[in-house]
Amino acid sequence: EQDQSNVWCDELATKLIEPNPHLMIAFVQVLGVDVVLDLSYKTKDIESKGGMMIKNGERRRTPGGVFMQLLRDAGMYIVFEKNIWFLEFKNSYIFRLHIYL
Repeated sequence: EQDQSNVWCDELATKLIEPNPHLMIAFVQVLGVDVVLDLSYKTKDIESKGGMMIKNGERRRTPGGVFMQLLRDAGMYIVFEKNIWFLEFKNSYIFRLHIYL
């Protein structure tokens, strides 16, 4: 089952043009498949409608950038610090994942 999850995460990372599939694996481990799947569907919908611009309006976000923005908009923040990802939820606990890049 773990291998199937990793394959799915690799495929999702490819679709999102995300160079780090380990990030998708971490999201699934912490958020669960349902949340990640929902965010990926929302990303696909936004992309089908022309995408999402970055804040200054100079260019479109990558699909991975759209996914990350939706994650932030949902109240989940990600901070990278010394090869450790911290995923913080509003009014909740901080989850810590070790990701070896």
